[in-house]
Amino acid sequence: MRKENDHDTYVSGGYVQKDAAFIRSQQLGPRFKYEFRNDQWQELLNFVDFLNTEGIELLLVQSPIDSALNQNTENTIEIDQRSQELDSYINFNNLLNLHYPKDLYDLHHLNQRGVNSFNRILIEKLKMGGFLK
Repeated sequence: MRKENDHDTYVSGGYVQKDAAFIRSQQLGPRFKYEFRNDQWQELLNFVDFLNTEGIELLLVQSPIDSALNQNTENTIEIDQRSQELDSYINFNNLLNLHYPKDLYDLHHLNQRGVNSFNRILIEKLKMGGFLK
């Protein structure tokens, strides 16, 4: 299914792909900080505990965003530290240096070039961690 006005094509298997030439005009705003809501953090901890009791291994992945946007985030170290408390965690912003509009169609959504870069490293990390054979 294709939505012309959104530049979207639904791909069988459950994802939407943007047209290769699509770029959403965006500019980097002021520095900002992500806030952890205690109720949401507690629910995430409960979910991790549930997975552990069921014997399900969890890998948390922070998908890459525009490198300038990531650098514009004041508390990336805090986010990484808190996330590493849970289980296995990989912040792909520390492994990839992606740039809008070359690798992303906006500041936080990968285009096909960005997906290819991300997938290459993700698959490597999944194999190294024993998640894939």
